Order: sequence, then structure tokens, then C-alpha cells
Amino acid sequence: MKNRSLLGFGLIALAIAIAGCCKDSGLEPTPQNCLITGVIDQTGFLSMSFEYDGQGRLTRWEVDPDELYYTFSYAADKVVINSNEFGNLLQVTATLNDDGRIEEWVDSDGYEGYCYYDDNGYLIEEEYYSPNYESESWTAYYSVANGNTISRIKEYDDGQVETTAYTYDLALPNKEGLLCFEKDGVLHRGLPFFGQTSRNLLTKEVRTDPNQEQQIWVISYLLDKYDYVVERTIDIT
Repeated sequence: MKNRSLLGFGLIALAIAIAGCCKDSGLEPTPQNCLITGVIDQTGFLSMSFEYDGQGRLTRWEVDPDELYYTFSYAADKVVINSNEFGNLLQVTATLNDDGRIEEWVDSDGYEGYCYYDDNGYLIEEEYYSPNYESESWTAYYSVANGNTISRIKEYDDGQVETTAYTYDLALPNKEGLLCFEKDGVLHRGLPFFGQTSRNLLTKEVRTDPNQEQQIWVISYLLDKYDYVVERTIDIT
């Protein structure tokens, strides 16, 4: 089954370090002024970098400067996302609500999506439509408890169903709202446009495909003295 995602790609590295700002100062950092600027894999290679504008909005997400990157531009209630994935160029135009969250989007290939949120700003439903094949269109339903997204049920228009269950360490706060594996596993759906991030750090993700085969992610973290994540290790079985 072809599964086409908005801003999706796979990570190879299982251990990554997250570089933020203001962690080496004597002041207590805050989520508002501490941004992730890079992700380093277990070999020491800078596998991802992030750039922001003066308002702290993401403007560039780069994996490879020539072959895999995304740029973000903002105007009124729109964000335009241009991507280059190994020569495959795509433009996504998204409409934002008053809280800066995506309500709907359409890309240059004719795919479109719609997002719905609860009163607290958490994504609870997502619709995705393909102009080509029924098997590519789907609706996903998210459940939230205690400030964390705990499950997703993804129903394809052809009747197939995928489920994902999420487990968190309630003692570990998700202070910087990490771009982590909260909603789409390796696909990094955790961009800031898709609603509130989970309150705590994700420690386990169980994905079950339509054939009832499972993939399990176990995630652990190394924190600094301010409880900001500086390293994340992922074990996939």
C-alpha cells in the first residue's frame, strides 16, 4: 500500500543528540526561548538541522542541503512548505487557524488534508484525500488523556485499518515540545502546525498494520540538569 505523507521520511540513526539554545547559561531556560537547532546521530554526524525566523517560527528543516530539505514561508493565515526529497519537488499550501494550527492543506500534486482539534488544541481527527487511488485516502482518529496522545486509529477508504498505541513516562516533561515520534512514528508528524504536543516524553510506540503485524519502538532519553532532552535512543523491533 502506498502511504504518502506530508513531510515524511525515515530516520536510520537510532541514537540522536538534540542541540538546543541557552542550555549552557546560568539562567533557567524556558520552552519559549529554547529551540532545537540540530540532531546528531550516534556517529557524530549532524543528521538534521533547523532554522527559525525572528518570531521563532521554523523556516528550514534540512537533512541534506542538496537532496532532502523543507522550507517554510508565512503570510497571513497561510504557511507554504516547499520540499525537495531526492529531486522530487513538492509544494504544500496550508491554511492556519487563529492558534496557528493547520486546518486544511493542499499540495501541488492534488492531495489534500483536513485537521480537527479539541478545545485544548490537541489533534483529534485528520482526513487525507488522494486524487488517484481510494486505497491512499484515509481518516485518522486520535485519543488524548492527561495531556498525552495515547492512540491513533487510521481507517483507509478501502476498509483497511492501522492502529498505533503510545506510552509515556509521566515523570518526564516534554519541555521543548520535541519533534518526536508522537503521531506518525518515523514520519515526524510532530511539526508545530499540528496542535499541542504531548505533555510527557514518549517511551513506547506500538504500530499494528492491517495484517496485524506489529512494529514496536522503545525510546529512552538523557536529560540535562534542567530536564531538557540532550539525547534520545530508539530501539525498534
